[in-house]
Amino acid sequence: MKAESKLTVVGLALTCAYIFAFTVYGIIVHEKLAQLAPNEFGDFLAGLFAPLAFLWLVIGYFLQARELRNSVNALRLQGEELAKSVEQYREMVSLDRERLRFEQDSVTRVEKERRAKSQPLLRVRGKGHMKSGLQYTFKFALANIGHECRDVHGTIVLDGLTEAQAIEPKDHFPKEAELPWTIYLNNDYFETGRLVISYKDTEGEDQQVYFQISGSGPPEDFKVKVANTPRIATDC
Repeated sequence: MKAESKLTVVGLALTCAYIFAFTVYGIIVHEKLAQLAPNEFGDFLAGLFAPLAFLWLVIGYFLQARELRNSVNALRLQGEELAKSVEQYREMVSLDRERLRFEQDSVTRVEKERRAKSQPLLRVRGKGHMKSGLQYTFKFALANIGHECRDVHGTIVLDGLTEAQAIEPKDHFPKEAELPWTIYLNNDYFETGRLVISYKDTEGEDQQVYFQISGSGPPEDFKVKVANTPRIATDC
């Protein structure tokens, strides 16, 4: 039995016992009660029922206190459930973010692989050099060992030399093809430079890469080296 029900039963039992005792007492002293004036009889009844009123006031106080405590406990439980729901929602959001990040990474990876497959693989091969006095001719070839590309243009930029040297453009540059290019030096020398290559890949998008060039040695025995693999031109 709940505490509230116990308090109610106790209250009813005390009330019934009190009324029974009052009834017995009234039967015993009924002659004296009959002689009381109306206002005196009213005061008697008021004094008689005052303990009952106080009893139920106290019982009501305890009942309200228990109800309030139950309400507080219910609110606390609701707060705990809400906190658990929020935590579960956070975990779901975190899982969704991880899933979305994984999907985005997968899409990015697939896109990079797809774009990589549409690109040529350009390499530089040395073809020897010639010297006449202090005039040098360094011969190279740009080889494509990857996918074909089109509209290939190249420019040789040597630091310290004002005039850039262009290589012959090529409309179609298939796999295993070579594009010859040459560096001419006429009593001019440099330390660094680059070969800038522009082309359209198989998807028709403009691309640009560069090969690092370095020069070294005395005028009578000048050497030129070109990196074999390119870099993205935006990294210059």
